[in-house]
Amino acid sequence: MMKQYINIHRRLFIPFFVIIGAIVLSNCDDNDGQGWADERYLSNFEHYFDNPNPKTGLAYTQAEIDELKYDRTKEERFKGEQPVVLNLVLSKQINSVEVMDGTNGEILLTFNSAETSGDKFKLSMTTSLAELEIGPGSSKALKFNIVYADGSIGTAFFIVASVLPLPPAADILVGQWEFDDASNLGKATIGTDLVPKDKDGGSGSHSATSGMASGDGAVLTASGSYFELVHNLSATLGGNKVNNYTLVFDVSVPSSSYGSYSNLFHTRLNIEGDGSTYISPSGGLWGRGIGSSGGGAIQANSWHRIVITVGDGDYRAYIDGQRILVGSSGLDDPNHALDLSKVLLFIDNGSEDVPIKVTEVMLFNRTFDNNWVTEDLPPVGQPVP
Repeated sequence: MMKQYINIHRRLFIPFFVIIGAIVLSNCDDNDGQGWADERYLSNFEHYFDNPNPKTGLAYTQAEIDELKYDRTKEERFKGEQPVVLNLVLSKQINSVEVMDGTNGEILLTFNSAETSGDKFKLSMTTSLAELEIGPGSSKALKFNIVYADGSIGTAFFIVASVLPLPPAADILVGQWEFDDASNLGKATIGTDLVPKDKDGGSGSHSATSGMASGDGAVLTASGSYFELVHNLSATLGGNKVNNYTLVFDVSVPSSSYGSYSNLFHTRLNIEGDGSTYISPSGGLWGRGIGSSGGGAIQANSWHRIVITVGDGDYRAYIDGQRILVGSSGLDDPNHALDLSKVLLFIDNGSEDVPIKVTEVMLFNRTFDNNWVTEDLPPVGQPVP
């Protein structure tokens, strides 16, 4: 009889298990899930990070979010003494949350309750890069072990990164021309003297003019004339051209030139086709293969700092610290990657090189991070520290 009972039990076991499993699954809805792990029941374990902008200490604006190149819900970047403020938003109240150092497992902080925030619950922590032992250019993952008040559990991760500041000019500035010597307008402060030329093989017709202040010199460019800049930079990433560099121009557009195109530099030594980047008629910038920015950033007879930074095929352009143009091209793209020896300044293949005043040109041997331009680089007319 025992043997018969066992056989019956085996025949019933599988369908019985399937029926019970179906009952359990059919009764799971948005109000259940106690004890389930996040990946098993995501809707009941909703959490996200809603941190302030480290630069302002205020909530991000949509424009600021659009500028980011990383997911601020998973990572935030801080610099120097900026407070590290993290806000973890949860769907329900907690029993405890342990914040752990993802590197060594050390418990950094423990919460026993969360602040009510509308229909959510929020945990806020304030620390610093120094307290987290995150050095410049490094990052660290923080792990949040969550035990909810209803007994369910969850885990969240967040990366805190330390942004490298702009390196000292002595380490990255390879060329500087200030146009203070009227008898030798191409004289270099750093690097090799610029060579004045024109399209007919002559020595060019640029002229000396006043700069931003008394005693400050500048050059007034001339249509059809240009400066040949020998840069001494090396190709990178196996390319056949220089594809990591930054050019800075401190310029003013005279009223007589405003409303016309004026090229800042040409990457083709035979001056074939359009140049790399132009001041546009509307007071913006136009990049070959990139397109046009909006107008109005450049005003007639006013001084502006224009930054063109190229890195591994990516192109970004700024006016007075505001990014206004961005695009991508190949490593050896002739529009923006430099020839291995030279680059030509202020020349166009036609007549779109109307005269502008230039008080300084700087060449850096690397691509600038966005924050270097928007935060670290001084405004027009001021030296790079």
